[in-house]
Formats: sequence, structure tokens, C-alpha cells
Amino acid sequence: MNSRVVKNASPAPPRVANVLPEQSELTDKRGIAKMCGVSLRTVENWVTSRKIPHLKLGRLVRFRKAAVLRALERLEIKEVSL
Repeated sequence: MNSRVVKNASPAPPRVANVLPEQSELTDKRGIAKMCGVSLRTVENWVTSRKIPHLKLGRLVRFRKAAVLRALERLEIKEVSL
């Protein structure tokens, strides 16, 4: 019998079924504009400049709400104390 035991193996990646619905909720440009309180053109500028993550599905552009919020948090300027 030639079986090998692998030690310190990394766990299997999570399955798509384990993703919470709010983490995978998709929306369009209008939904992001409404969520962020900006114009549709601003969202288009963010996509063009790759400031927010997006999915291209043929000609359609869709966004994961949670991913967009995380990306915008990274752009936040922290307070500077003098």
C-alpha cells in the first residue's frame, strides 16, 4: 500500500454555496450611484479609472456591493492630527 499523508495541508477553499447572500449581491451602475449618493457619470468614471471592482458580463457591467464598499473604504483619507 503506497499512501502518503500530507501534513500542514491548507484547507479546501470555501464553496460558492457558503458565501453569504449580501456578499455576492450584484447591482448595476444605477444601484451603485444610488447607494453612494453620486451621479451615474461618477460611477462610470470610477469604473474607467478602476477605482471600484466590477464584473463584465458581455456588454453588461455589474458590481458586488460589498466589494465596492471595501474599495471605497480604501480611498478614505484618514484624519491627520497636527
